[in-house]
Formats: sequence, structure tokens, C-alpha cells
Amino acid sequence: MGIAENWRSFCGWINDPQRVGSVASTGGALARRIADLVLPSDAPLIELGAGTGAFAQELLARGLPQHRLALIELGSEFAEFLRLTYPEATVLGVAALGDTGLFRGEKAAAVICSLPMHALPARQVSAILAGAFAHLRPGAAFYQLGFGPRFPIRSGILDRLGLKAERLDTVRENTPPASIHRITRWSPGLAKEADLLHQ
Repeated sequence: MGIAENWRSFCGWINDPQRVGSVASTGGALARRIADLVLPSDAPLIELGAGTGAFAQELLARGLPQHRLALIELGSEFAEFLRLTYPEATVLGVAALGDTGLFRGEKAAAVICSLPMHALPARQVSAILAGAFAHLRPGAAFYQLGFGPRFPIRSGILDRLGLKAERLDTVRENTPPASIHRITRWSPGLAKEADLLHQ
């Protein structure tokens, strides 16, 4: 990512630090590590908090078809940039996926999330997770990025949704250093919880 993308991230963070997870845009080392974990064959793919599209850029360079990518970004300045840069991808400005139609009903193979979950209310975090897992096929994973020393999601939220998390890596070359966690289902009760959250 270049100076322009870093400037967009910095301005977004200044304007709303709870919405933008990091002062700088995602670095190449972190994008490459995510692309090592989420392969082009793991399509379709959803990215929450897509920002300047660093993960999309790396994944597309490795062969992910652009039309198999959904980029979710609330910030209008980022969303417009993504629409111009990735015209064949689906770009949506929603906080949680809910019943949003993606990929003509096909379930996604993975979600990448760089939203600042630690700064969001517990109910909103629950809605984001439940909505995302409602769009994931069985056995699929939710990759959560963190930019601090602690896991960014409270364990009680995962327990209530029937989810478990494992820390995969810390990318120290990123600015700031970033941790990667994989969240998966352990309970069949998630779909029921998702229905309750979206009533």
C-alpha cells in the first residue's frame, strides 16, 4: 500500500477511531500472510472492514476472481475507492450482513475481518459475528485481525454464539504489529442465535 492509501486510513482513523481499526493501512506482510491462509480456491470470500483493499489486492494477484469477492465497508470514502478499484466485486456499506444477499445464495468459504471489535458494543459484535456465520458454509472460518496485545473479542460473546478461537500468528512487520485469529463453530446453535439477533 502506498502513501495515498495510508493517508486515507489515517484520515479515517482521525475522523472515527472506533470504526477504523488502525492508523495505517494494512501492510504487505500482513496481506501476504492472510493470502497464505485464505487461498483463491476458498471462494467466495467476504471481507469486513475492507478499508483500502490490501487483502483484496493480494488475493486477486494470487488468482481469486474479482466477482467472487464481497467487500463490506461502512466508510463512504473507502467504499467509493473500492468500487472504482474493484468494479467486479460486490461492495456494500453495512454494519452487519444480516439477510444481505451475496453470491446468489452460495455460502462463503471464509471471512476476513479487520473491524476494531474491541471498541464496539457487545451486541454489535454479536450481530457482526452471527451475520457473518450465517453466510459461511459448514467448516468455514472467520479470520479476525487484532492490533493490540489482547484478543479483540470478549470470550463470553464467542461462548454464547457457539464459537471458538485460536491465535494463528503475529505479523510484527506490520505497522502496528497485527495478530491473526481463526474463529470457527463448535456448536450447531449459532443459526438459532443469528435468527434471534436479526428479529
